[in-house]
Amino acid sequence: MKKINLIFSLLAFAFVLSACVNLEKVLPQNTGTWKAVSGKTSTFEDGVAVVTDSTYTITEEITFQFNEDGTGVYTEDGQDTDFEWSYNAEDEKLSMTMDGITIVYDVLEFTRNTMTIFTSFEFEFFGINIKTDSSLDLEKTE
Repeated sequence: MKKINLIFSLLAFAFVLSACVNLEKVLPQNTGTWKAVSGKTSTFEDGVAVVTDSTYTITEEITFQFNEDGTGVYTEDGQDTDFEWSYNAEDEKLSMTMDGITIVYDVLEFTRNTMTIFTSFEFEFFGINIKTDSSLDLEKTE
């Protein structure tokens, strides 16, 4: 009888633990191919919003192949570009380096089959300070 109570106690503990902890956040499995499906962009000029939450559907073929060794291939309309990547689970940041340029994305959502990443960048263009916030929705294809 004590063994049965112990087994039920362990099962109950495991159930409560799994309900409280999102294991996909703790142990992300982002290797594989991810297809870009939609995005959202906001643009500011000298601090004034000129485009706010412009949502768009991606119609061309854009994929990211994340390999286990930290390398990957970005494909847009049949053109491949190699990149290196890393994921910091503690900060939920995805870093991608392509053609010598590193972009750090905040991972806003991450499940087995979907990922939403966000980045913000600023630059000056003819004396105008431009800031762009962009998010990208990805779906796992393999």
